[in-house]
Amino acid sequence: MKERTIVVTGGTAGIGAAIARAFLAIGDNVLMGARHDNGLAATLGERARFQRVDMTRPAEIRALVNEAINWTGCLDVFVNNAGLS
Repeated sequence: MKERTIVVTGGTAGIGAAIARAFLAIGDNVLMGARHDNGLAATLGERARFQRVDMTRPAEIRALVNEAINWTGCLDVFVNNAGLS
């Protein structure tokens, strides 16, 4: 199986962080999007990255997708996990 590129919104805490870790555990690249960087991506190794994103702003969502594609050349899975309160 080829290495995939995964985007997980809300990926730095809670369920999103668990989803990101699960994809990393099976060998995927994971771009974690959230409003605030808590440093999690930096602790998970070179296959994990953080991108700031506010999911209420379409331009930032497009930038998140573009970052994934620029990083690895593709985007295979987009997990829209971010919660709004």
